[in-house]
Amino acid sequence: MGIKMKQVYLEDHQDYQLDVKTEIEPCMQFIEEGMIKNTGTLVVCTAGMSRSATVCISYLMKYRGMSYTDAFDLAKKSRKYVHPNKGFI
Repeated sequence: MGIKMKQVYLEDHQDYQLDVKTEIEPCMQFIEEGMIKNTGTLVVCTAGMSRSATVCISYLMKYRGMSYTDAFDLAKKSRKYVHPNKGFI
């Protein structure tokens, strides 16, 4: 079917030391690759609130030049359940 998948494991608690370079950056690159190829990208996590939101917000900040507030607001507008844990922010 030509579906490409990237799976990462992130613990979702505020004490988790999120490593942007090794954990989030590859996800952002994967999204950008989908955007360039116009294939789209689905970003999911268990509840769709924290981990996937963090990846999407990070992508918007890096690749679309948005501030955290603007990226968060857009994510929240798209999915009302968006609520990254404090440790990810």
